[in-house]
Amino acid sequence: MEYEFQKEAFVGKKYEKIMNQKFSIPTFLFGSLYWAYRKMLLEACGLLVVKTILNLILSKIALSIADKAFANNPSMDSAITTLISMIIVLLIISVTLGIFSGFIFRPVYEKFVNRRVRKIIDKDVSDTESEEIEKCRKKGGTSILFLILFLVISSSITGMIYGNSDTNNGNSLSNGSYGGYLDTSKKQVNLENVFEIDIPDVFEKSDDYKSSEYHYNYINEDNTENQVDIFGDGSSDKSQLPESKLSIFVLDAYDTVDDFMKDAQKKWGTNGEIFKNDDIKYGTIIDNFENTGYYVIVDTDLGALYLEYDISEKALDIDECKNYFVSIASSLKLKDKSGKIEKDKLESAFNVKTSSNKDDDKDSDEDEKKSEKDSKKSNSKTKEISYEEYKYKIFTDVKISDYIDVDVSNAFKENNENDYMLDYYHDENLEKDIQISIAQIDADGAKKFITDLTNKNGLSTTEDMYSADVNDIKWYIVGFMLDNDIIYYNAFEKDDKVFLYRYQISDSVEDENLKGSYEDIIYSIKYIDKEKKEVEKSGNIIDEDNDTSSNKSDNTNTSNENTSNTSSDEDDDENTNTTNKNTNTTKSNNNTNTNSTNTSITITPTNVTYNNAN
Repeated sequence: MEYEFQKEAFVGKKYEKIMNQKFSIPTFLFGSLYWAYRKMLLEACGLLVVKTILNLILSKIALSIADKAFANNPSMDSAITTLISMIIVLLIISVTLGIFSGFIFRPVYEKFVNRRVRKIIDKDVSDTESEEIEKCRKKGGTSILFLILFLVISSSITGMIYGNSDTNNGNSLSNGSYGGYLDTSKKQVNLENVFEIDIPDVFEKSDDYKSSEYHYNYINEDNTENQVDIFGDGSSDKSQLPESKLSIFVLDAYDTVDDFMKDAQKKWGTNGEIFKNDDIKYGTIIDNFENTGYYVIVDTDLGALYLEYDISEKALDIDECKNYFVSIASSLKLKDKSGKIEKDKLESAFNVKTSSNKDDDKDSDEDEKKSEKDSKKSNSKTKEISYEEYKYKIFTDVKISDYIDVDVSNAFKENNENDYMLDYYHDENLEKDIQISIAQIDADGAKKFITDLTNKNGLSTTEDMYSADVNDIKWYIVGFMLDNDIIYYNAFEKDDKVFLYRYQISDSVEDENLKGSYEDIIYSIKYIDKEKKEVEKSGNIIDEDNDTSSNKSDNTNTSNENTSNTSSDEDDDENTNTTNKNTNTTKSNNNTNTNSTNTSITITPTNVTYNNAN
């Protein structure tokens, strides 16, 4: 081979190994860094550019697919799954590019060595072979200095590539995070020069507050349920989480309201609104992800001004929190525009009315009704029911069958001890492997009852708590696994009354029909309007507009008294047949309605260890 000794001197001690290998492990592990270390500075920069561009293109394709998947299912589980998938895809891309560069190292390095050795030899043809070998040894080999120089150059190269990518794709969602910001802020903007805004005293600046980003927290000191145990050890050192968070900044990638709204609607699957008042243009949109997010975006000369307002699921008064945001957003005044954000537009968009617009007489009536309701509650008799996972009170001065109609399989035995509770159980081997109870409970609301139960046992209201509409009843449901039992709490409210259906089943139950009894029962439960039932039972027809129906009924009765017994009997038979026919028709209709509202309810109970029933 020509100039064999010179090439060996240029490469160094590992000449034989490098020139005979098909795959370079150092290149696979370190990529362009190893090429720069071998003094292939130009080739290292070229490899870096190729890998960066390929990585950018493939990453954007993967991210676009992930965004579409998340838009179809915007939830925390979907966000985590998407994030893990993205990490896996990026790792696959990185490994693939590493394998590619590992295979091409030897032919590229061989050409580099031949070129450099030929240049050294041609530079001074009078050199002896030993002089050429010495020069090749000095010019070749490895160099830490080249590696450092490459690091400096590579930072500029990657910065230019990714910087141009962001500029050319300003509306991409890749800058954002799921369920939160779609974009980062313009760091160089001083918001004091852009607008003025009135922030209520109940809001405090957060630690993230800066001149280019305004961040505020609203912490309701009365919301003791919002306290969380910092250390997780049951200690009394507690802190409060904010009921709502406000963030304001100018978006970096979105120049107009239209640009932002287009991407936001695509990602969140919700429709927003755009308004214009004089020379100001602004939009509103709502995002339901974990906490409920309310957004106002305003056109400015610097870009789209972004107001994000997140309300915690544990907020005591959602309307109060929304009122604050409406008040804050409508107070915004841009320094270069005269138009204002219209308060009534925000109230309509966010479905809220401010307290100043509420009618005092209506408030008074509501307070009176609440007082009357509380008075009835205080005069009612209750009994505390205690289970390992929860304690609650049931009313004992009511007859539950007056309000609840339920079909329970003959496989269950009924406990008739108390008429204030429907109590069933299934006995197998002298053990109650399935227990069912239905009662009216002392609670402020079905949703609040299930929410309190869920929070008390350390579960998530977004992941472990469910709702379902069955037979015109809005159910709130949570499922537990306790030891070897599955327990479901199901609550609904009608006419200011809250009813609870508790179902407990042992995992020893193998009968598939019995396993499906939970859903069968919840589908069969119907609420009875007691007052309506009593009116129908008495046979009275109430017509407030026309009293002639009553006179007509009297005349008919008088006429009937004068008819013969035979005619009466015939009429009775005919009426009986008609009644039977109507009854059958009613039953058929009832069955049809029940089937039409039976939707599938699937709940995965959460394993919970209960240390303290209190």
